[in-house]
Amino acid sequence: MSTADVPPIATLELDCLERWSVFRRLKELSIPCQCSCGHPLEVKINTVATAIQVWSVTQQCLSPRSTLVARLERCWHGKVSYGRDD
Repeated sequence: MSTADVPPIATLELDCLERWSVFRRLKELSIPCQCSCGHPLEVKINTVATAIQVWSVTQQCLSPRSTLVARLERCWHGKVSYGRDD
């Protein structure tokens, strides 16, 4: 197996509670990941769709509720913004 065949692994540095919440949700989505006490969460990113799902899950755990509500309202009204400061 060449290095081109090995999927990239994203290392997510999260606090303990966020790490386990993200880990559980990624497992529910059947995204390959591993997490052990005192170590960062490691996620295999096989596709663009997986990368988007990982981003979405981490945003749900890390973003303030007001940001999530504002994003949802913009989507509902068709005003999508892709920046971090949306």
